[in-house]
Amino acid sequence: MIRDHNSFSFAHSAEAHRRNLRTEVIEKALRAPITDEEHPYFEAEQDAVAALGLTPGLEFLVIVRARVLDDEPSAFHRAYLNPMRLPPDFLEHDFAVESLIDLYNQYGPKYGYAVEHRDTILTARGANLYETNTILTRYKKNPHGRVVLDAEQRLYARDAVKGDLFVLEFLKASYLDHWKYEIKNRPA
Repeated sequence: MIRDHNSFSFAHSAEAHRRNLRTEVIEKALRAPITDEEHPYFEAEQDAVAALGLTPGLEFLVIVRARVLDDEPSAFHRAYLNPMRLPPDFLEHDFAVESLIDLYNQYGPKYGYAVEHRDTILTARGANLYETNTILTRYKKNPHGRVVLDAEQRLYARDAVKGDLFVLEFLKASYLDHWKYEIKNRPA
């Protein structure tokens, strides 16, 4: 189990900096991966399929949330999950207020796993077309020249019977340029 995950959360950091944060759910679905090779998230969804150990073309759970800081879109989180590791009614949760980690910990014992740790890869890039259009149309903000810090994260869990590690969640997070995210003394 990831202990003290709340102290490293986006919400905790916003509160510590006295910033107003709200979460908006943009998508929550059980669907097949994007097949349009020109789509900005085509490769990410192919990577998610591979990381989750899914058969290509089969459906997965997708939860896309925007984190809006002081009325500025500050992050887009795209979580991909294997539907076999969670209950059939999982998408009925209110992902605008509920912690995904808390839900994984809640369902883990019933589905035979315990949450272990996260591995994260960070890269910098410019905002892609999807992010630019979302910022412009949904938030009425100027998306020009937005620098994005991309985080690709694999959340590992341990199978209770076999003892093997597996990827429970594949997350692609895009942090836009108006946010300072501090991580201090994070456990290994």
